[in-house]
Amino acid sequence: MRVENRKGRFSLRPDSVANYRRVYVDVFSVAASLSQPEELFASAAEAGVRAVFVVDAWHESHMPLARRYLELCRRYGLDCRLSESKPAEIYAAELCDAECGAGCAVLTRDYDAVKAAGRCAVLIFRQGRFWRVEDISEPGGGRMDVVVYGVEDAPEGFRVVESVEELRRYMGKAVIVVVGDEGLAEELGVVCLSREEWGEFVRRYGQI
Repeated sequence: MRVENRKGRFSLRPDSVANYRRVYVDVFSVAASLSQPEELFASAAEAGVRAVFVVDAWHESHMPLARRYLELCRRYGLDCRLSESKPAEIYAAELCDAECGAGCAVLTRDYDAVKAAGRCAVLIFRQGRFWRVEDISEPGGGRMDVVVYGVEDAPEGFRVVESVEELRRYMGKAVIVVVGDEGLAEELGVVCLSREEWGEFVRRYGQI
């Protein structure tokens, strides 16, 4: 399924929080979609989901609900964090990348998290289901970019990145190819080519 809104163009496919080691939840966003917000906390505790609940607290208007959600976290023995300087979906993405990385996810209803996340996946809660989101706003009519690490140049249409940090920002947003570093490729769960294989690929690609 594809979604287009003022924040970009996105591809959504069904997913589950059970597929991730830890989930960082944008509490205000997800709870607002539930008839009984306490369900969010109770169901996580009952299912034993490893989750961090990130609560908006960067404006005084947030505080009444923030206090209620913190109390629910205490009641159910859950890990809650206050986002005191930025929207919770952004802070959740930053925490996920810093503390957990690949194999973890942000759960929200706000597509800004997709732009903010680097190594972590982003799950959108929509119509009572979880959807993994990929940003397809880049030029190419919805075709994902191919990003290559470990080489100095690549054929036209490929994007070369020079640092691992920059590479991580494309996780889940592009097709990743790592050249000559099996350990990094295994860590990220992406394609790895030897330098000889890359050279052969470039040679054949030029003949197409």
